[in-house]
Amino acid sequence: MWQLFVVVLMTLVYYGAQEWLCRVRLPALWTLFILVPIAITPYWFKVNCFDLFAWIKTYSILFCVCWGGWLRFTAMGDKPWLRRSIAWLLLANILEALILDIQGSGIAHNLNALAGLLLVVTVPLSVRHTRIDRDSRHQTLRYDAPLAWICGYSLWNWTFVYLNYPELTGHHTAVLSAALIVACIDPQRWVQARAATLGMNLLLMATSHSGTLAVSNATTWFDESIAIAAASIAFAWMTVHAWSKLKTNPAIARRTISRLQLRGWTSRIVDTHKLAGLHSPLQRFTLTTKSRVARRFSYLYTPRHLGKPGC
Repeated sequence: MWQLFVVVLMTLVYYGAQEWLCRVRLPALWTLFILVPIAITPYWFKVNCFDLFAWIKTYSILFCVCWGGWLRFTAMGDKPWLRRSIAWLLLANILEALILDIQGSGIAHNLNALAGLLLVVTVPLSVRHTRIDRDSRHQTLRYDAPLAWICGYSLWNWTFVYLNYPELTGHHTAVLSAALIVACIDPQRWVQARAATLGMNLLLMATSHSGTLAVSNATTWFDESIAIAAASIAFAWMTVHAWSKLKTNPAIARRTISRLQLRGWTSRIVDTHKLAGLHSPLQRFTLTTKSRVARRFSYLYTPRHLGKPGC
């Protein structure tokens, strides 16, 4: 019960922090996320023994916060090709974690990796989904992602942390919850809130890792059955979301098929010899599923849905 209270309190703190960060001007933002990290980087490397992923994530998120601020407070944010970079940076951050999940072993890692893959193929990448609200007082960065996708991302990311960094589950529950509260109020502000809350968390963690764990160490929370259940929920959620997007938007269907390279999966009959040679039930399930997906979406290759070549 005490740990739950701590998580709720941290959620409120992170929510307040992102509200403050969305109001500060560019000099203050860059001081906090560029000058301060540069100044204390030697100290970070001295006191921390992070793995490669943690270091990459820390500096990539700090860069994302600064890049977003640069677009918000300068004329660069009015250039469509630069605004598109917000979606690509989000995609890159998902892929960073997805690679780590793919390297993991077990049902939970595999299911969560599949959920991450569905996030990747359904992330809104069009430039029309990102804009700078020049009419707002604080030059808000707006990214038009569906609330269902944001919820799926939160489920996937929570499961990722629970599987790979269980001691930090409490902190990231608060970080994700704070951004999710913003999304429930205004989904278009989510990506800005997500970067701000995670950036603050990583600054604190790199500066005092032992201190953050002293506030909340959730190592004892880990249970394999909970991990499998969480990964299953994330995968099921993203499957339903991806299915709804494919059914309602042929353009997304074409893009999804291109990304997954389903052109190599279009056989209507599973190769029984290949299937018999697979000893892992998960591998057999994956091959069968690929065949079923290809068969179900084979109609997308017809001119009636794809239109003329090049369209």
